[in-house]
Amino acid sequence: MRLRNIFVSSLLCVMVLSSIHTEVFAEEDETDHFAIDAQPNLRPDFEVFPLDNLFGVLNRKIMVFGIPVFTYSGVSDEDFVRTAHVLAQWLDNDEDGTVDHKEVLEELGKANAYVFVVENQEQVNSFPFPRGASGFSLDAESIQRRWYTTGPMGDPDGTMEEPFHMISDVGYGRLYPEVFGTRKGTALANAMDIARGGQFERTPDRYPEGAWYTNPTKGCHYGCMAGEYFYWGMISILGVNTDRGEHIAEQWKLYTRELVEQTDPRLFALLTDPEYKFPTKAPDGTYGD
Repeated sequence: MRLRNIFVSSLLCVMVLSSIHTEVFAEEDETDHFAIDAQPNLRPDFEVFPLDNLFGVLNRKIMVFGIPVFTYSGVSDEDFVRTAHVLAQWLDNDEDGTVDHKEVLEELGKANAYVFVVENQEQVNSFPFPRGASGFSLDAESIQRRWYTTGPMGDPDGTMEEPFHMISDVGYGRLYPEVFGTRKGTALANAMDIARGGQFERTPDRYPEGAWYTNPTKGCHYGCMAGEYFYWGMISILGVNTDRGEHIAEQWKLYTRELVEQTDPRLFALLTDPEYKFPTKAPDGTYGD
């Protein structure tokens, strides 16, 4: 299940956040942590930088090609560092020390995109999102450590999903807005409308017969659904869902690369087009090893 991703670039969000968290922005050096200097050729060393309760809640940071990953004090170093490794593997899939799609990284930098790991979902609701940045939250309770030992089974692993959503929604969505934007009418959205059996603003009570993308989440709006569709297609193409067919059937029927290619050729063509430099292997949580 995708965690709530919050974008605070709109004027309305800025006004709301400024009125509620005025005291948070009194110190400029706090927001400096969210100003990104994308560095596509700087191989990450995963050094953990201690923070003095940044925004009152964040106590550690790791930089991944200039993208910050933050965490709360109650999150273990193991889970925190693994999240940074997975982000690095999504960005530099061949692990040669250079980001595969530099322009995508640049878009993440322009949006001041970041990932932060919380202990539980309740903390997301009270997180003081800095204005002018795009935050993607990862709930430590969603981290499935067995994915990197026994293989992908059961519930999805948060360390794999949320960093990808940041890259796809902000990076690819901004660089190729007519292709990977999550609004109606893009190539991605048009393919999703076919996969869902219709163009639904909100999750229908019942999907049409024959739909293969049947996400039941009522709180997931159209753009959220498009982002989820992007992710499901990618991880199936990369082989992550091969042994998860029954577990994910309620929302995604195409659990293998072959099923995506045969049943959803539009999505398959987008996600395998070499122009877009997408990953060709799934992260295993150990960048550079």
